[in-house]
Amino acid sequence: MGQLVAQEALSTGHEVRLIVRRINRDTITADQLRQADVALDFTSPDAVLSNVLLCFEAQLPVVVGTTGWYDALDHVRDACLRMNGSLLYGSNFSTGMNIVFRVNQYLARLMREQTSFAPSIEEIHHQHKKDAPSGTAITLAEDLIAASGLRTSWAPSDRATAHQLPISSIRESDHIGEHTVTYASEGEIIRLQHRALSRRIFAQGALSAAQWLHGRKGFYSFSDMFSLH
Repeated sequence: MGQLVAQEALSTGHEVRLIVRRINRDTITADQLRQADVALDFTSPDAVLSNVLLCFEAQLPVVVGTTGWYDALDHVRDACLRMNGSLLYGSNFSTGMNIVFRVNQYLARLMREQTSFAPSIEEIHHQHKKDAPSGTAITLAEDLIAASGLRTSWAPSDRATAHQLPISSIRESDHIGEHTVTYASEGEIIRLQHRALSRRIFAQGALSAAQWLHGRKGFYSFSDMFSLH
C-alpha cells in the first residue's frame, strides 16, 4: 500500500521526498522528515508508535493507514496533543466504506428493539494481511454495539459467546477487501456489504486525507473529514 500511495502521489503532481522502509528506518531523523509537508504511514502495527512520535518531534503531520495498533490510541492521542502534533488515522480510507460506516450506525439504531435478529460481521482479505479481524471490521463492530445494544462486546466467531458479536475473518488469495454486516432471524436476513474492487481507492483516500490534514493541528480520524467539510 505504501508503494501504491507513492505512485498515486507522483501521478497526481505531488513530490515524494522520502520513502522509509524497514531497512532504513533506524537512520531516519526528524531533520529529514522536516523536508516534507506530510507523512503517510502504511507500515506495521509494531512500527506505528515510534513512527508517529518521530513525526510529532519533527512537527510533521502524519496520516496513519496502518491498523492493529488501536490499543495504543489513547497514548498516541495524548502525545499528539502534548507535542502540538497533527495526526489523522483511519481503519479504511475508502469513501464508500466511510459511507457504509454511517449507514451501519443508522441501521444499528433501527435494530435496537429487534431482538429476534442476530447480528454478525464477516471480513475477507488477502492472505498477507497481518491483523485479524481487520480494523474496518472492528470499527463496524464497535459502532454496531454502541448503537444497537444487541451485544456487549465483539469476539472472533470461533470464540464468541451468546452475548458477543461474532466476527469471521477469512484470508484468501489476493482478495482486496470485503466487509458484510448481517442481521439474521428465523424468517429473514438483512445484509450491509462493501467490497473494494481496487486498492487504488485507499491510496486516493489517503492522499485526500494528507491534503486535508496539511495546515491543521490536532488528532483526527478519517470520518472527521466528512463531518467537518
